[in-house]
Amino acid sequence: MEREAVFSELEKSVVGELMNISIGNAVTSLGILLNNLIHVTTPNVELLGRGDMIWHDDKETVITRVDFVSGVCGYTVMFLGEEQARILTDLMMGGDGYGEYYQKEISDIHFSAISEAMNQITGAVATSLAGLLDVRVNISVPVTEKEDTGNYMEQHFPGEERFVKISFRLQLGEATETEIAILYPYSMAGKIIEYLIDKHVPDRIGNGADEE
Repeated sequence: MEREAVFSELEKSVVGELMNISIGNAVTSLGILLNNLIHVTTPNVELLGRGDMIWHDDKETVITRVDFVSGVCGYTVMFLGEEQARILTDLMMGGDGYGEYYQKEISDIHFSAISEAMNQITGAVATSLAGLLDVRVNISVPVTEKEDTGNYMEQHFPGEERFVKISFRLQLGEATETEIAILYPYSMAGKIIEYLIDKHVPDRIGNGADEE
């Protein structure tokens, strides 16, 4: 029987704690890559329909997809506004966030940098899931492109109607805050949440955070 398309506070808490730990680990890796101190806000968890996934007022968005190829069935998609993508790329290329690569139009260099950032984030999520689910979780190589959000959702996910959106803000060194949104299909997230709640994993997640 299909799960009800509503998140309880417990379910939000489970997803939030899992992402908080995963993003924290990813931010540590990104900080080393960027040679910069990174601060991250607590992730916000929402359940959205496909038509609700509009990214600000940008007509085109930098979108990165990573598939889970073993251990977990599903995928994750990251959305960045063009300005945020240029800031992040400039930082990853050794700038201050507003240098050469911020000034340039979005190109393959930006796609490569954003793909690496997504690889760090999703890799941290995969590692967390592997430990919690006691399975080996592998991910694909990230694929990044610039596309209108609505068109992207229509073309790539015609059978998906509900998604779990995880959004948070990064403070990258002295640069402006950068907002990031990561999407998971509800069919994937719902099964993981159900398993974690059944196994009383929220306590394990909390203990893991304390140990760090």
